Amino acid sequence: MGNVFLIAPLQGVIFSITIMIIELPILYFGIAMALASFKPLLGGLIIWLLL
Repeated sequence: MGNVFLIAPLQGVIFSITIMIIELPILYFGIAMALASFKPLLGGLIIWLLL
């Protein structure tokens, strides 16, 4: 459980950089990805599929 608190923000930052490259709203998608990554396996996938 402790690693989730390290991985979730990191995943949000990496995703935000990716979103910045393809020119979408960075803050919204970055926060959504960080929050979704607390749900392992499917959380991040849900956000990617919305794009």
